[in-house]
Amino acid sequence: MERQTITVDIAPGAYAEQRLRVSQGDIGRPLGVYVTQNGEAMSLSGHVAMLYVAKPDGNYYTTRCTINGSLITWDTGEQETPLAGELQAQIRITKSGVNVGTARFVEFVEQSAMDGYTPSESDIPIFQQLATDAASAAAAAESAEAEAEQIVSTYELIPTRVSTLETNVGTLQTDVETLGTKTDKLEALVIDCGTVSTLPKTVTDASIEDDMVALNSELGTPSAQTGDWTVTTSAGSLTVSGTISGSTTLKLYLMKSR
Repeated sequence: MERQTITVDIAPGAYAEQRLRVSQGDIGRPLGVYVTQNGEAMSLSGHVAMLYVAKPDGNYYTTRCTINGSLITWDTGEQETPLAGELQAQIRITKSGVNVGTARFVEFVEQSAMDGYTPSESDIPIFQQLATDAASAAAAAESAEAEAEQIVSTYELIPTRVSTLETNVGTLQTDVETLGTKTDKLEALVIDCGTVSTLPKTVTDASIEDDMVALNSELGTPSAQTGDWTVTTSAGSLTVSGTISGSTTLKLYLMKSR
């Protein structure tokens, strides 16, 4: 069966009533709408199209359509054409949950032998529930599509973010180490021991307190030290013990033991 199609422009102000003609009770009839905007065919790849038909009994029929380029297609369903008359129809087009536009037209259902059919009271709630279920399914599908796109976008950014984080952590670690060295020297008591040629060497200074420890030391050139040195403090003096070969200048950075 050849598909009946019309062309609908969705640009604001471009609405012109277009009609698709079907027979009452027609099921499975192929229909289609070519979508244009300001006269130009739209590429609808990646979009979602939902058909909503307002029937003469005040109920709605809805179904998800198929998209091929700028053509939106569907086949008439059992609850789409049970009543004769003009059916106000529209196809809502969305992408990633965002409304793109609406194609409005008329579905004219010609009277047939089924004329006079009226949905029973038990039928109407079923029709309404079918429409509600279809709308809920469409909304869930659009939400899932949007969520999937967001997840893909997030995962694509992860390698860049991890690389940036590693760089920032490395820089922060270097800054902390540098700050630690500077803080030690800033808070420390600096004692210039002068030239040291023999050990032990005792230096007196009223600022020296008992139980202070040497945080850093600076040796002159050449550095004549051999072996380990020990610095002991008492109130007003310190003593450097150990082994030295030759002579060198020595500066100590002291801090109260914590």
